[in-house]
Amino acid sequence: MTTVDTPDTAAEIVARQALLALDSMVWADRAICEPMTSPASLRELVPLTEDAAEVVRRARRSIRDVLDGADDRLLVIVGPCSIHDHDSALDYADHLTALAGQLSEDLVVVMRAYFEKARTATGWPGLSTVPVVDGQPDPMSGFRLARSIMADIVQRGLPHRQLASGLAMPIGMKNRTDGCVEAAVNAILVAERGHALLDVDQNGQLCVRRTPGNRHCHLVLRGGTHGSNHHASAIEEARRLLRSASLPERLVVDASHGNSGKDHERQAAVAHDIAGQVAGGDQAIRGVMIESFLLPGRQEPVPGRTLEHGRSVTDSCLSWPATAEVLTELGQASAARRRRRGHSGHATARTRTEAVSITGSPADRAVALARTGLFDTYMVYERGGVWTVAGGVLASVTLDATRIRRTHAGDEHSRTWTSRPLRALGEALAELPMPRWTAYGWIAFEAGQPDRTGDDDLAQLIVPQTEVRISAGTALITCADQHLRQAIRRTLTADLPARPPGSVTVDISSDRDWYCDAVAAAVREIHDDHFRKVILSRSVPVPSAIDIPSTYLRGRAANTPARSFLLKMSGITAAGFCPETVLQAGPDRIVSTQPLAGTRALGTDPHENLRLRQELLSDPKELLEHTLSVQAACDELRQVCAPDSVVVNELLSVKERGSVQHLASRVSGRLSADHTAWDALEAVYPGVTASGIPKAAARDYIARTEPNPRDLYAGAVLTASSDGALDAGLVLRTVFEKDGRQWLRAGAGIVAESRPEREYEETCEKLRSVAPHLVPAHHGGDHAALPA
Repeated sequence: MTTVDTPDTAAEIVARQALLALDSMVWADRAICEPMTSPASLRELVPLTEDAAEVVRRARRSIRDVLDGADDRLLVIVGPCSIHDHDSALDYADHLTALAGQLSEDLVVVMRAYFEKARTATGWPGLSTVPVVDGQPDPMSGFRLARSIMADIVQRGLPHRQLASGLAMPIGMKNRTDGCVEAAVNAILVAERGHALLDVDQNGQLCVRRTPGNRHCHLVLRGGTHGSNHHASAIEEARRLLRSASLPERLVVDASHGNSGKDHERQAAVAHDIAGQVAGGDQAIRGVMIESFLLPGRQEPVPGRTLEHGRSVTDSCLSWPATAEVLTELGQASAARRRRRGHSGHATARTRTEAVSITGSPADRAVALARTGLFDTYMVYERGGVWTVAGGVLASVTLDATRIRRTHAGDEHSRTWTSRPLRALGEALAELPMPRWTAYGWIAFEAGQPDRTGDDDLAQLIVPQTEVRISAGTALITCADQHLRQAIRRTLTADLPARPPGSVTVDISSDRDWYCDAVAAAVREIHDDHFRKVILSRSVPVPSAIDIPSTYLRGRAANTPARSFLLKMSGITAAGFCPETVLQAGPDRIVSTQPLAGTRALGTDPHENLRLRQELLSDPKELLEHTLSVQAACDELRQVCAPDSVVVNELLSVKERGSVQHLASRVSGRLSADHTAWDALEAVYPGVTASGIPKAAARDYIARTEPNPRDLYAGAVLTASSDGALDAGLVLRTVFEKDGRQWLRAGAGIVAESRPEREYEETCEKLRSVAPHLVPAHHGGDHAALPA
């Protein structure tokens, strides 16, 4: 959430540009230029955890939903005028986090987090430039400190609002300081359009950034030198201006600045007036802004004197006790507006997110929730230390050999597809009548194979009824059903059951002769130039029934996957430990794939592991196999990425994955304007390290040679969202259950230099990532009792 002050006049802009040009000529003779940390380097210095990143993404979605009217809560942006030290900012964040959780049914609370005072003519210019209030300018330290504070705030589950431009977030345009609203309306119109801007990229290089425009810009009424504009008549005039510009009638009202006459105590009275309008049913007021800190008023920094903890050094702020009263009143107003809307027949089910403190490991909590029986269909997906449980079906998209089906709210639509099945999946998801969605599911290895026939599903993606994101100490529950939220909360806070004992022994040495003969035949076809590489796999049956959720927990403890998953969908139950990602794509349109090829065993003896690692890095056959995979990945991404944007970010590193270690590389690029993340997934699918080179010929050989279809094995588990993000893990190191059978499967990459016995042994090494961790099924079935 960002706000921007609109300039007074066009002449002011020209004057500023002229002054900057003059300054640059003077500075050329006397300026001292210092190197600055690039954005990418700053991210490495102060990394953001996946859990914290999801807090940001989810908050942006919530704010967009409030602005669009899809979420009827009231947005409240509250916090210090500016942050001047780490400890007081986090102390305030702790207070706000607790209250925000209590009011989450009615308010979307975002912490105000300013680090620059752009309009300050004299005095302290802000923490990002001068990190110590009475100290010297040190932007490098300031930016690092600012990012660390923001990271610590979102790690608490609390989103923050910052002053910035050109970001993928809702942008608020404030009226001018004299109170003129037309300039802000014009700014919204300009910001909705795409532009070409001179910018700095993640590596600190000058670039031209082409923006698509921001449709979530909105008006912020902040008052001005001629008086306040928070009262009902000013709100109606602002709505008239927005209507006349064909803009949505949505606005945020600032209780501070000109609306309070810069008297911090008057903010409570202004907020009371706004609350009255909201409770009365005003639908245009989507949010409120408040300047607040732990202590009231402000303090003047004096060199050598210790600053009071929690009191502003810039504009005067409301105290925390007064803030808590104001937020409670705004929450009550939001609830009253909802009741009025309900009485008029327009109430809708509202998705809510609430935080719950937990004990125990996130994996244990995720599995306990999956086992409750609350969800007939579920998927647990681990990424970056966060386990997401996606349960129940709000909407779904399913692909078979000829048709794609889309369901939502009892309605079903079906059509044929003839080519590009994965793009068809993305298009079907985009057609869902939902403003925001995140989907979870799986894609079979055979999806899109030209000669595939039969009635089996080749892919299924669900938009879940419930999402629960679990990390160390915290779970975020997102669900519209209050009773279901309560049941989930009870499960997350109940005592964890003991992990069941025992193990199931599997003979992984079966099919030796068949597999070695198949490898030898593949090598002959490679020498005959039918293909350059192929991955051959073999299945191993599990002799007695196993408990797959418990097997997931035991196997996860022994593995270090890129992603892990536990799913029960479309008649398939599976638990696996993905060694690599097929594709990662972000809303910024940067995509990457991570080929792993080249393998040695990984055991308990560190000296032997090091010897095998060195052998892996010097083995010509393994290096050739890996290089071919990296080259193929580059070629595939070039089909959908902007020219010259495809690069190898990581080359020939070694990743430890359970019982094996692999050569690993990463290839990335920026999607071209006419391609989506689904196009990128189609380009790299199935993963080159699980199929072969070229893929068509390799897949043909696999279909001719392997006795059974692979189905989910060597396919993908994935999550995708409406903002363009997509994350797909390669399904290997997995135990499967379908139609009463349970089995394991593993393969090895065959090139011209392959030796059958060594490739067979490689499959055994990979099977050992899962086979020793199988837990026998016990009486009582797969589901634990729901906590009372």
